[in-house]
Amino acid sequence: MELHRKFVISNEDNYIYSKNGGVGFNAYTSNDVTNYQILLPANRLEIWAKLESDRLKNPILREYYTERDVVLEERRMRVENRGLGILREKYLDAAFPEGHPYRMPVIGYEKNLGFLDLEKTKTFFKNYYDPQRMVIAVVGSLDFDKTEKILRNYFGDLKKGSLQPLKKTTQAGFNGSKFVSVVHPSTPSKIIGFHKPAFPHPDDAVFSIIDTLLAEGESGRLYKKLILEKQVAQGVYCWNGDPGDRFSNLFSIYITNNQNADQKKVENLVQEELDKLKTELITSEELFRIKNQILGGYLRALDDNGKLADVLSLYQLLYGDWRELLRGYEELDTVTPEDVQRVAKKYFVPENRTIAELNPPAKGAGN
Repeated sequence: MELHRKFVISNEDNYIYSKNGGVGFNAYTSNDVTNYQILLPANRLEIWAKLESDRLKNPILREYYTERDVVLEERRMRVENRGLGILREKYLDAAFPEGHPYRMPVIGYEKNLGFLDLEKTKTFFKNYYDPQRMVIAVVGSLDFDKTEKILRNYFGDLKKGSLQPLKKTTQAGFNGSKFVSVVHPSTPSKIIGFHKPAFPHPDDAVFSIIDTLLAEGESGRLYKKLILEKQVAQGVYCWNGDPGDRFSNLFSIYITNNQNADQKKVENLVQEELDKLKTELITSEELFRIKNQILGGYLRALDDNGKLADVLSLYQLLYGDWRELLRGYEELDTVTPEDVQRVAKKYFVPENRTIAELNPPAKGAGN
């Protein structure tokens, strides 16, 4: 370990970017994609192209085991030592069938990470870091022809591999209510989720409306009911598209309970609000306000070059055309109060539901 440090300059790429005005050099991995991003002055695009194309053509994993240990420690901190991390892992494991990619945690399991060696990682890189899977999005004050020339010059000769097919999956859900319980010395919490289709299915836009209606800010129905009125929770939020968008996914409701709140009471209060959507139409004024709220969030995100590049590349990669982003706005605009009622009746049913709850150990347990 000490010997290799004599031959390695850690974070050299970050240093080069910083010298050339780069900021925000980062990466993330979701259930659907791995994304690398950087903000640079427009006249430094070629430096980025040279560095990143070389990384793809000639990957040298010099600090592999150091980085693997970092990931292992990150898993311990984010999952094993946090009640919500464990609960969410158990929740997705219960919600999706055996072999479904959304059942697997993005960070991996400790038992697998500990035995992941360099050769296996190189094979994975060769199979999946393929130009046929790659999308580059460049946003900024750029000359199109010059930009295209730079990209073709540096990335045009990337060798295509034998493309590994993505794992096929069938839509989960409507196969019985599922329940999982976790005991952990953390704040009591609950996740309630329902299977749903992913974008571009038109019902996905309806779930975006329901998401905002229930839990967006202090005006959200669940926020008012659970936190302000009944005072049984300290936090609630919804996630439409949990945990990803490539396959059919979940509409999830995450609740952090107050310490002495009854779990069943919290569940019943949530169900009451969901049932209201089945029996009472939301008003046109309420729907108009929610649509404007969602659209405003979209526009604010697209006003940032980095976020716009992120969204464009994601839509191109997942749906084959970045213009699907515009279709999403159009779908949202067509949602009616009757659509909200129809979707609530169809999906918010016990046979399509997964519930996961976390409780701290009983007092005196283990003593």
